[in-house]
Amino acid sequence: MKCERCGLAATRPVISDDEVAAYYPASYYGDRNRRFNPLLERLIPFFRSRRVRSIERYVRQGRILDVGCGRGFLPAIMRDRGWDAQGVELSPTAAEHATHNLQIPVFIGDFLLSPFPPGSFDVLVFWHVLEHVADPVATIRRAREIIRPGGLMLVAVPNFERLQRRFAGRH
Repeated sequence: MKCERCGLAATRPVISDDEVAAYYPASYYGDRNRRFNPLLERLIPFFRSRRVRSIERYVRQGRILDVGCGRGFLPAIMRDRGWDAQGVELSPTAAEHATHNLQIPVFIGDFLLSPFPPGSFDVLVFWHVLEHVADPVATIRRAREIIRPGGLMLVAVPNFERLQRRFAGRH
């Protein structure tokens, strides 16, 4: 649903974590973790490096948590750059790649139930995650608990005015 006045869009009715997980079966992540066409797969490292530069523009190094870390590629890059990097992932399939192949510590489950104490992280990343959670306000509240005072929260959400939306239509 989209508010005609302000443009905010949300999935209604809200679906459960189990229903969301059904959209991400093992096949979602593709053959050998390659899920897009070869051209796009070649561009993905460029986009990730832009994200890394955005983070390091504000915070040199520290502890970073990638919420909805997927296959764990961003935390792995950050770890290789000297960060203490962890993830949160709802999908056990994606988390398996992050934990077993990339050796990234990942909490598997709902971010709201994550075990991190207050002030645990210098940076939190929500890259196309907030549009998937049942309660974005509670998610941001939890993020504020576990990020240190003055920490950085990097958030990306879909922009319905972008060209990509015109190509994708209702999908």
